[in-house]
Amino acid sequence: MNTTWILVADSSKADFYAAKGLDGQLQLVLSLSHDIGRAHASNLTTDLPGSHSDKSGAGRHSLDERTDPKELELIHFVKEINNRLNTGRINHLFDRLVIVAAPHLLGIIRQLMDPHTAKLVTHEIGKHLTHLAPKELAEYVFETQ
Repeated sequence: MNTTWILVADSSKADFYAAKGLDGQLQLVLSLSHDIGRAHASNLTTDLPGSHSDKSGAGRHSLDERTDPKELELIHFVKEINNRLNTGRINHLFDRLVIVAAPHLLGIIRQLMDPHTAKLVTHEIGKHLTHLAPKELAEYVFETQ
């Protein structure tokens, strides 16, 4: 088949492109939107952890150490991205995978990716490139390989 999927993602958007060769022609396969990824962390929660004072007067302490709500939302989004990648792999929709994402997001994708899908990754680009048009993206991706 020789089809490469190119995932281009940031915290609020993930586009999956298919390329049949190295000719730079990309076809949009799927686009996921995660609007909450644009929200400020303070807008993602209404309940903050409780606090209490020590009797010794040492000050106030948080009762709950929580992960940043924005980070939790990003993890949920990455799980959805990885589920789509796994489905594509299982259905033999691609032979190779290129991932383009900002370094932090790329790290989370790697960490949560199914090992079978990870074996198909041929190239990673740790940059935020979701703003590029498909033709510009193809030029960038194929020049860096």
